[in-house]
Amino acid sequence: MQTTKGKTTQQARLQTKRDSLTDETIPKEAKETKETKETGLKDILAEIVKLSDKEDKQHKELQEVMQKMNKDLKEDIGKLREDVDKMKKENQKITQNQGKIEYRVNKVESSTQKIQHQMDQIENRELEYHLRVRNLVESKE
Repeated sequence: MQTTKGKTTQQARLQTKRDSLTDETIPKEAKETKETKETGLKDILAEIVKLSDKEDKQHKELQEVMQKMNKDLKEDIGKLREDVDKMKKENQKITQNQGKIEYRVNKVESSTQKIQHQMDQIENRELEYHLRVRNLVESKE
């Protein structure tokens, strides 16, 4: 759509809205002088600096805490490694003792088998010398 001046209707509306914003229509609170704007910016900048300093302090504190935790973890890991090494040594000793005990048990078992075999042979020899008499009644005399 075209108006009589050759502008579209939409352009005309925008122009009237722009024209309506004059110094009289802007509230006094919204009007700030250059000096108050600079003061406000300085305050904001000071707050930002304070927050930045506070953040830096917190960051340093967190770094110290993390370093302490890291040191504690390293100490704990060192202790655990020592404990594991001790356990490995003890395990080796136990394994050696177990090997010795197994050897002794095998030795005792083999000697027990030899003794059992010898006893069986002795019993068989004794049985050879026993007389067997059948059809006789046994008496005490």
